[in-house]
Amino acid sequence: MAEEDSLLEETYKAYTELPFWQQLVAGIAPVSGEAISAYETPIYKDATVKSFEEGDVLGTAGNAAMTGLSALGAIPALGMGIRVVKGAGKVAGKALKPKPKRRTSQEIEDQGGPRLKKLNENQLGKIMSEHGFEWDYHENGGITVIEEYTTPSRQLKSKKKHFRDGASLGKVRDWLGY
Repeated sequence: MAEEDSLLEETYKAYTELPFWQQLVAGIAPVSGEAISAYETPIYKDATVKSFEEGDVLGTAGNAAMTGLSALGAIPALGMGIRVVKGAGKVAGKALKPKPKRRTSQEIEDQGGPRLKKLNENQLGKIMSEHGFEWDYHENGGITVIEEYTTPSRQLKSKKKHFRDGASLGKVRDWLGY
């Protein structure tokens, strides 16, 4: 049963990653629409309960409506018209969802600064030291970072990465993997 649940979750996740118009088509179409509605009914029910517990009246009403539409949309033949209404509800829900607030300058600084921030050699070296990398000043400016790693055959190897003076924080973050 757990394997079936996992497959359902993966399939639904793939559905939610489709462009919105493709989600609407799949959600309204016979067979796929009934399956999607049946799967979404408990999701919307849980969202209704959560909205209610948080005191979000509009969220509770919207999620309750989507719960009912999902349950009715799972009924073959009868459900197609209801799924059209449900699709309209999804469109309205996306339109009414509040936009994320912009981060303040202080929040950006707390996370290390904006990605376009240019770093000097000392700042680059400090970041690399904090992440446990060996580094040295490069003869042409900037720094060279030495990354040591072990191969699958357990050989110790190293590779070097050069960062020019003035490299962006974004480039460094990308190299570090965040």
